[in-house]
Amino acid sequence: MHKLMIKTHSKTGLKYLCYTQKEDHISYLGSGIHWKRHLKQHGKDIKTEVIFESENYDEFVKVAKETSVSLNVVEDNSWANLKIEEGEGGDTVSSKRWITNGIDDKYHPINQELPNGWKLGRTNCVFNQKEFQKNMSKRGHAKQTYEIRKLAAAKATETKKLNNTFPDISGDKNPTKLDSVKKKLKIAVENRPYIKCPNCNKEGRHSPGMFRFHFDNCKYANNKN
Repeated sequence: MHKLMIKTHSKTGLKYLCYTQKEDHISYLGSGIHWKRHLKQHGKDIKTEVIFESENYDEFVKVAKETSVSLNVVEDNSWANLKIEEGEGGDTVSSKRWITNGIDDKYHPINQELPNGWKLGRTNCVFNQKEFQKNMSKRGHAKQTYEIRKLAAAKATETKKLNNTFPDISGDKNPTKLDSVKKKLKIAVENRPYIKCPNCNKEGRHSPGMFRFHFDNCKYANNKN
């Protein structure tokens, strides 16, 4: 038996028109990408209503298409369908994308130029609604986590001031920028001994760079007889 159903999310009210041949049509959740993501985020508490069923597949496909069009399941944001329901397989929207003129939204072929006054995206999408975004952006523990981190940061700052354990050395306060320190660093570098790579005879002061590119790591090491 081919069954055409409407799934309605109990929490959000989002609807999904779908098809199944399973006897237990209640346990079938639906396979739409947007619908499955919605269930993953908001839970699987949904209501199922069978609006048509038939043993004749051709008859079912005809009714499914007509129902999809009459309910406007693709363009209406209250539905999760991304394509017209017509049973197994069906038309795909992989070669299309949503465009909007600021008032209306519709699918448009990817390989065609955008009409004048239209741009990519959806204006009437539920994800663009301020109330929906507000609920999406706030987790139950977000405020608590913020307060804990704020308290921890204040405590760390206070400890830093009292003990002077981690003095601020950024910018001009960095000791390496003092003239006296610069002179000491310069003398230390100049006093480094010269070393020579046995593979390419490159000479340089004893430094990490010499050992990084010469000696065992020299590009001529494997060519030496």
